[in-house]
Amino acid sequence: MSENEDKTLINFFLWFFGIFAVWMLGYIIIKAFNHNELSVFNMIIPITIGVTYENLKISNNWKHTTLKIFAALVVSLMAFIETENHEDFSFSDNIHEWSYAFIFLLVTASVIYHKDSVIPKITEGIILLQSISFVYWIINIYKENIFNQYVLIALIVPFFLFSIFHAFSYKKFSQNNKLILSVWSSFIMLIFSIKTMMKTINNESYLDTSFEGVLINYLIYFILGVSLVYIFKNAEMFIGYIPNKDNGYDNYSEKVNRLNKKHIARFTEIQVNKSDSLLAILFLSVIYSLNYVYNFIDSETLIWLCFILFPYILNLKNYLIQKR
Repeated sequence: MSENEDKTLINFFLWFFGIFAVWMLGYIIIKAFNHNELSVFNMIIPITIGVTYENLKISNNWKHTTLKIFAALVVSLMAFIETENHEDFSFSDNIHEWSYAFIFLLVTASVIYHKDSVIPKITEGIILLQSISFVYWIINIYKENIFNQYVLIALIVPFFLFSIFHAFSYKKFSQNNKLILSVWSSFIMLIFSIKTMMKTINNESYLDTSFEGVLINYLIYFILGVSLVYIFKNAEMFIGYIPNKDNGYDNYSEKVNRLNKKHIARFTEIQVNKSDSLLAILFLSVIYSLNYVYNFIDSETLIWLCFILFPYILNLKNYLIQKR
């Protein structure tokens, strides 16, 4: 299929799914208004924005991203409307089930479409951010249990120091170093993603319709949308090392070799400037220390915010240096 034919087909599906999605969504919004259930959109909208943000970071293709949203809307809304004919239909219960179905379909479509790129390339700078954030997270969640805090920090200190060493040295990476740091990165991101998802699902903050509540809610659910995209792939990249009793030794060895190659291949040897590494340590240390003392926001939300914002801070710093 030629490039022009491909674009024509995408445009056709955009219009096809778009018309149905807008019509069906309008129908649901009217029904939600009549049943006083509009607050559920305070969860759906920011999660969708978060998933969209990550899709565009990966591919920067608005049409494909919009098509995924429309398709997920149509499929999930068709299932919702079909259940209205059932005798035990409850709009309040079903609209919440629909919201989870839509989000699941959207994230699944994103992961499948970007199956080879949903796990981003990593550098020593990214791993430095993740390692510092992981130490802060452990210190924060175990602030009431110093023993557990010390034990866990002792376990991760070798990985933490390893990432610090590479962030401040220009030593070339060996294959083993790439593998260790990549697995470490997958482990950290998997923990953060799952923790964020569990905490957000158990916290029905979208029911808070005050102005401040809506703002905080949008931030929390936006970050959930960002993290959802990476849960499946990080799980595959880390949990794949756990032996399965149904697989023989040869199959397990082959699977481990494939995973090792994936980890090594995604590691880029871009050397991070020492000044950037120092800025990362200073920035995160100040932000995390202030939040530890004053507890402005929960640790998971703050960590994801730092992951999102710090690259822009670096770009601003480099821009200001060039302008001098």
